[in-house]
Amino acid sequence: MADITIANVFYSGDGARSGYVPVGPLYVTAALEREGYDVEFRDYQLVAGDYADPMDPRTMEAFLGESAGVLGIGCASELLLPVLTAVNRIKRRFPQKNVVMGGIGSAGAAGDILRDFPSVDYVALGEGERSIVQLMEYLDGRAGRNRMPSGIAYRRSGVPVAAPPDAYVPELDSLPFPAYRRVEVGAYGHAGIYTARGCPYHCTFCDVAPFWGQACHSRSVENVVDEIQLLVERYQRTTFDIMDDIFVLDRTRALSFCREIRRRKLEIEWACCGRIDLMDEEMMAEMADSGCSWIFYGIESGAGNILKIIRKGFTNYRARGVVLLSRKYFSVVTSLMWGFPFESLEDFASTVRMVEFLRDNGCAVDLYLLAPLPLSALFREYAHNLEFAPETCRRVFGVRAPQMKRLILRYPGVSRWYYRYPTPHFEAKLDIVRRLEIDR
Repeated sequence: MADITIANVFYSGDGARSGYVPVGPLYVTAALEREGYDVEFRDYQLVAGDYADPMDPRTMEAFLGESAGVLGIGCASELLLPVLTAVNRIKRRFPQKNVVMGGIGSAGAAGDILRDFPSVDYVALGEGERSIVQLMEYLDGRAGRNRMPSGIAYRRSGVPVAAPPDAYVPELDSLPFPAYRRVEVGAYGHAGIYTARGCPYHCTFCDVAPFWGQACHSRSVENVVDEIQLLVERYQRTTFDIMDDIFVLDRTRALSFCREIRRRKLEIEWACCGRIDLMDEEMMAEMADSGCSWIFYGIESGAGNILKIIRKGFTNYRARGVVLLSRKYFSVVTSLMWGFPFESLEDFASTVRMVEFLRDNGCAVDLYLLAPLPLSALFREYAHNLEFAPETCRRVFGVRAPQMKRLILRYPGVSRWYYRYPTPHFEAKLDIVRRLEIDR
């Protein structure tokens, strides 16, 4: 039996062919292996299509149950509740198993998880490569049992407490590459690369920057391109998504990346997340010349006053100009949101006009109902007024929605994904969203 099972629980509805190589959990796996631990790795994306109802907690129990004595689970926020329900069932069968939850969604709900789900023993709060290795050393006695390692939430005398994370890994180049050999890389629709971690911006709706302490730290360009070259030569991958929250944050570094790709004559296509106020035509041309074929922009709202309130740092006028310029070089994917607690019908109409502008100019558009994210500034201000969002519940759970609703209302702290902020004229806005045929 392995020392630890690392399980990635993510389900897009279309199987692995539309999913991503699970880079984050594979980083954790590689770090554990480097310290001599025997790791079993599982990815739900590869097997979810074999089940009649992949969203059923009993299905997830079957996937997770027969695992090592330490079970580490990373999952998307929308799957947190069914995973925790499954863990309750597993712990009844295997009471000695140590269960560790990880990821941004788990970190944001750590106190609620430990209070409402005694089947979970620990929640990792920081970078998994560091916190899980230290926890394993604590559990097996290598580091002694006198002090819980940093970056772990746990119970002390039945009360949830946390040992805050140390400073984040200062030299990302020191980490081993993800343990790609543990999966069939070619089975996935997308291969993702992280060149940096974190975000320094203060967008009030987002939980990424708070999770990383409002900081960003990067790998060297050479280290990143070494990984890409490995994936090209060993696994025949030629298309990549750069998963950084803002790839263009450091202009000099981004340009160096483009030039290194060309210097090594790597014939690849890649995509990334940009940011409206950091783009210029020289950057776009360099990116396109090195294989960048599409770019994502989080525009978030078409209303200027909303953009100011949520601290996006650019205007809707600037967004339109950058998008038009970008269309000369890339396919453009954009994201907007609706349902802000301070969003009037006029504000919403401005967002609808932005959607129409983007579509008319050849952009793909996602329009999302704003989700409450527990680490965000917006959540801290408006959490006391959240409302259950039945349309989100139905979209995720389908025919199981009534059954899951009972659990969502019982455990709101781990189910924020299925709640919404109160927003003026919600039903009128929802009707317009549906007529736009972007019901998210």
